Amino acid sequence: MNKLLPVFLFLTLVAGKLNAQQRPQYSQYSLNNYLVNPAISGIENYTDVRLGMRKQWAGLEGSPVTYYTSFHTALNKEDRNRINKNSMMRGTVKRPAYRVNKNNKFKKANSHHGIGGMAQVDRTGPIQNSTFNFTYAFHLPVSKGVTVSMGTAAGINQFSLNRALVTTVQSNDPALYSDRTNDVKLDFGLGTWIYSQNFFVGVSAMELLANTEQAYITNGLQQPGLTHAHYYFTGGYRFDVSRNLTVVPSTMVKVTKGAVAADFNVKALLAERIWAGASYRHKDAMAVMAGVNLSPMLDLGYSYDAVTSELRHASSGSHEVVLGVKLQNRAQAICPQWLW
Repeated sequence: MNKLLPVFLFLTLVAGKLNAQQRPQYSQYSLNNYLVNPAISGIENYTDVRLGMRKQWAGLEGSPVTYYTSFHTALNKEDRNRINKNSMMRGTVKRPAYRVNKNNKFKKANSHHGIGGMAQVDRTGPIQNSTFNFTYAFHLPVSKGVTVSMGTAAGINQFSLNRALVTTVQSNDPALYSDRTNDVKLDFGLGTWIYSQNFFVGVSAMELLANTEQAYITNGLQQPGLTHAHYYFTGGYRFDVSRNLTVVPSTMVKVTKGAVAADFNVKALLAERIWAGASYRHKDAMAVMAGVNLSPMLDLGYSYDAVTSELRHASSGSHEVVLGVKLQNRAQAICPQWLW
């Protein structure tokens, strides 16, 4: 049976503010800031692969659902986590893998390049927005403990309408068969990431080739909408409370034409194995999240958002799952060194 048009209209009205925030939002952004900042490409000592799924406003028919996959890796990068072979020959006992990151004294790294790619599919009712990007970044140490990275992303952004999910008053409405129900545009983004073992600060701009009219179909009428550039400001600090406990407060501010959204996050990491946290999104949701670094290859995270906006009476919340895979992890690091 076709999705009922009133459901789609309801989503459009109550979520009108999301017409400005057109890119998907994520509660576990700290696990994969790469999705909004290409400067992170190649930041780790391994190939970082991520697969994620987010169900927004569960229980509400036609509500947004997002799927994504991403990877990025470093080129010509010195392994800062490698164990000194001479010290091992003198009888030094190798520390467990989960301690390598924190106990290994930082040495100024050589500059290096990073590359990667990502694909995101975001569906809301009959509308689907798909983005495919390749990224490049250059990491330049500016002091013994601080590195600055600059990156770029380029790809395509596709908007499409599933006509089978739209019910119109007029049968065979010509608007539904317009070429504008499937539109492909070029996508471009820029980013900067400043980081050390204790802090990170990021600024990025995505969809810089936007501001192009897209066709959305509602009730058999062509309703024009504009896509806009999205700007992200991110920062966080790592507090080592004890040898085995780390606390990381962070924030992300998202700005686009007509809308500003802010996320405030705090996460606690135990022995670099298990983590838990909470997040507040202004006038939108409160989230709890947890995860585990299962092995030097796998990690898993889950978050639940309790809606605080006007949708709280119609939705049972939002769910998000992220699976991480570390490839070419020669140091056998359990926890990421730079993205905590």
